[in-house]
Amino acid sequence: MNFTGKPMPLPLDSTINRCLAHGDKEGEWCERRYQCACHETIKHDHGNEAPAAYRKCSSSLFVAFLPIEGFPIEDDNPACDDASTGHIMARIINANPAEI
Repeated sequence: MNFTGKPMPLPLDSTINRCLAHGDKEGEWCERRYQCACHETIKHDHGNEAPAAYRKCSSSLFVAFLPIEGFPIEDDNPACDDASTGHIMARIINANPAEI
């Protein structure tokens, strides 16, 4: 799988909720927590008081997942071009605030 843009810069902006990666049952954890910027950014916050959820992704669809390595491009999708979701999200995350 190919990835767009740069890796997620940590810590994330304080307006992005953090994820504690807790599961529904005691001792249960999110299986993708070490690849998710919403969880891994907590180690880099150093006093940042951003809000945190027990688990941002409430299902196995991982809709709130922010991959640390960037957003994937579907290798088997020839229609995946510069307007793909991965490219758009990479531009937003890596954008210069002066250009937004």
